[in-house]
Amino acid sequence: MTTNTTEKPAASILVQPREKKKKGGMITAGIVVIVGLEKSSKSTLMASSGAYVINLDAGDADHIDGRIHDIVEERDEDGNITKSRLAIFREVITAVMADPSIQIVGLDTFGTFVKLQAQEIAEAAGLKSITDRKEGVNGYALWDELAARTERFINMMRTSGKLFIIAAHCKAPELNDEKQVVIPSGIDTYNKPGTMLARRADLIGYAYKKEVAGKNEYRLSFQGGPLGAWGSRVDALNDKTVKLDKKNPWASLLAAAEGPQDAAAEPAVETKPKKAEKSRGGK
Repeated sequence: MTTNTTEKPAASILVQPREKKKKGGMITAGIVVIVGLEKSSKSTLMASSGAYVINLDAGDADHIDGRIHDIVEERDEDGNITKSRLAIFREVITAVMADPSIQIVGLDTFGTFVKLQAQEIAEAAGLKSITDRKEGVNGYALWDELAARTERFINMMRTSGKLFIIAAHCKAPELNDEKQVVIPSGIDTYNKPGTMLARRADLIGYAYKKEVAGKNEYRLSFQGGPLGAWGSRVDALNDKTVKLDKKNPWASLLAAAEGPQDAAAEPAVETKPKKAEKSRGGK
């Protein structure tokens, strides 16, 4: 009697086919980071995209047209906090992620999001701030927890199938005694979360205003260099600066993302070879 010892082959790995890189146009899913100083039109640009903006800095977007959800902590009659901003934020982001009609989500600002996370971690450890020290509390573990929370949030954004637009305040570059840039300008928050967001973002633009002929013009720059880690994975925007329309700045960004028209689409012009000129002689 013989026994069949033939085993079923293991499930093969599904090898993905090669995908062609998109030539032009704004991304429809991923992370766009808008960095800038106060009053540089970050929130206006975000809201003009039609995003559902979750505003952690309640009160800062009072004069902006758009779909703004202010996150304000809840208090009882005695003024005691009954629900924190972070707890409310978690409820809102859960509802937004489950709503298929919302395809663009704004967060204002990333620095406040990180600070609220850090504060919750510190209070759970019996500290007033994550930078405080206390006997029996492993400070490194607290920072690791903050990094882990940031990583989970970034992963959620990247795998959501939605477009996240993140507003962040700008941190000035650090210079040495010779006025040389040691650390370029970037996202103003605790160092590691800011670096993590910058590494995973699809676009990082620097928003600023420039006075031209006595009037302010708003710009968004993707020109990276020693002063800042700005840039774009959309080729048409990389190393470019976009002048933003005051009424609809997002429309200006979308137009710039399309890039120049394809030369092949232009009508061809028939050219005839020139006749050879006759020689006139001479030396």
